[in-house]
Amino acid sequence: MNVALDTTATFTSRAGAARYIRGLQRGFEELAPDDFRFTPIAWEVENLEYRQPARMLKTMFREFLWAPLRAPAMIRDSRADLFHSPSNWFINPPSRVPHVVTLHDLALLRFPERFRPWLRHSGR
Repeated sequence: MNVALDTTATFTSRAGAARYIRGLQRGFEELAPDDFRFTPIAWEVENLEYRQPARMLKTMFREFLWAPLRAPAMIRDSRADLFHSPSNWFINPPSRVPHVVTLHDLALLRFPERFRPWLRHSGR
């Protein structure tokens, strides 16, 4: 089985989701059977600093161009049997590929007023 794993958060955050993904990758590498393979899917450009407008431009590129256009092609080219989004859901895999999303925190749904408008919009 080949799982395409969205590793985007490891390039955009040092928080819980990024740590979860790194742990998941280590688990795959250490414990997976021989017939299991995972393919990282990410625009591998760090976006960890809060300097504007660079952060905003990188975020816009990743979410409005890379995610809808390049990421699905990467998933297709990897011949994935499954796509796992462990930290977000803004990548739509090709229709033939089953998609699993991990929800870490539902605060965005319970308390939307505490989030910026763009995050409320993208979080839906």
